[in-house]
Amino acid sequence: MLSRNLVVGDFWETARKAILGSEGFSSIVYNDSQGIPTVGYGQALIVEVEKGVWRRLTDTELNNLFAGVHNWTADEKQDLDKAARLKSGISGSNPFPDSPNGVNYYNWLINSEQAEQIFTNDSIARKAALSKRLGNYTGTTTNIWSDLEGSYEGVALYSLAYNSPKLIGKNLVNALQQGNRAAAWFEIRITRTTKRKIT
Repeated sequence: MLSRNLVVGDFWETARKAILGSEGFSSIVYNDSQGIPTVGYGQALIVEVEKGVWRRLTDTELNNLFAGVHNWTADEKQDLDKAARLKSGISGSNPFPDSPNGVNYYNWLINSEQAEQIFTNDSIARKAALSKRLGNYTGTTTNIWSDLEGSYEGVALYSLAYNSPKLIGKNLVNALQQGNRAAAWFEIRITRTTKRKIT
């Protein structure tokens, strides 16, 4: 197992601030630098299901993510479908502005408290996925995420997973499972520097 540096204070508030610092905040839906519709703390509204193939979040995913914040209409979901098709290389249009300072396409926006709610809603599914992805330390029944949640190492891993689950690559997972701290944090530094997508 890895040695940990425990967060002083609330872990999830520390993680939220770290992500806010890297992603920023937008009250409107806009296209990020990769042409992905996002809102709040860089919350992606379309996902890549396989190389070059994108889809919008499912109705269930949207409902869970925006619980207590916004109910997506059929027309709004169609807008996300259009953006996903365009990202997949299918001709069409993406209706969203290319800057968080652009003109709001919708007649609603979110405030910082609602962005925090979306972040909290998102953490439920993302924690489960991260726990599954990392697995256990080799030769133990100790789950890596359960062990690192509450630490600064956990903040770093969660930030990577928030940016893209693909950034938790097999080299990083192997290093963590073997308890090789130096190799694990080398992978994190390389990934953060290059934002490479490793599988």
